[in-house]
Amino acid sequence: MLALEKNPEVEAFYARFQIEVTTFERQLPSLLQRFPGEYVAIYQGKVIAHRESWDEVANYTRDCYPDEFVLIEKVAPAEKISVDMDTLEG
Repeated sequence: MLALEKNPEVEAFYARFQIEVTTFERQLPSLLQRFPGEYVAIYQGKVIAHRESWDEVANYTRDCYPDEFVLIEKVAPAEKISVDMDTLEG
């Protein structure tokens, strides 16, 4: 089996990504009230922009936070996944 070396840059990026995703998930109920259907940009655990268009948010973050990871997500209710167990084949 091939052993993978840990890459500190990848690990740091993943840690930042997880923080932003967790922030979005935690704040989703409030975001749904404040910005329903809009796109939000989250950077360092804070909402830094919101607009109706993904392009507007992306342009803002590119201009104001170049070379930084900023999470952009649409504010919409979380999708529920249902599985019909009778249709699964073993």
